[in-house]
Amino acid sequence: MADVPVTAQQVNRTGVTPAGTTTNNTDTYYIPNDGHVILQAKNAGGSPVTITVESTAVVDVLAVADYTISIPATTGDKVFGPFIPAVYNDSQGRLKVTTTAAVSLFAFRV
Repeated sequence: MADVPVTAQQVNRTGVTPAGTTTNNTDTYYIPNDGHVILQAKNAGGSPVTITVESTAVVDVLAVADYTISIPATTGDKVFGPFIPAVYNDSQGRLKVTTTAAVSLFAFRV
């Protein structure tokens, strides 16, 4: 299992050509997050894929549940976020993202 850094692309008025990362289900993806990061996932595979963004928050000794989203099979394409840093960031200010199968993952800062 590898730790893979992913840089969020800055969105601006002139537009940005999305550059993504193809994920797999054995690596962990780390994305710097300032609360203005959104993610996009595209699934061309034949089965749905679950993406998990790990929560690091605890409220009254109860862990806040991880954020999960299902990306439909074949033509699934979803945009989601932003993520509250106090809930989702690790000690280095990053989101920790895992997937159950391959997707194209894009990160944007707005």
